[in-house]
Amino acid sequence: MFRFDLSAEFRKAIHESLPEAKISVDCFHIVQRAHQMITAVRQRRAHDLHGRRGRNTDPAYKYRKLLTCNLENLFRKANRTPQRNP
Repeated sequence: MFRFDLSAEFRKAIHESLPEAKISVDCFHIVQRAHQMITAVRQRRAHDLHGRRGRNTDPAYKYRKLLTCNLENLFRKANRTPQRNP
């Protein structure tokens, strides 16, 4: 079994030299590719809507963190409450 990034060149080389080998993709690279795709769509949409790059005041820019945030960190931030003095 081979584990590597999503490069087509690596996949082709392994498939040609070892056609029976099973190929697995590293989870890090799957998440990285998802982030790249989210960013590309957000940037393209901002350009289509506004004719410019996105700004940090645009809703899509503001909410991009919700799509790419670690789930545990997202809930930790949402559940924060101010500490009260007894």
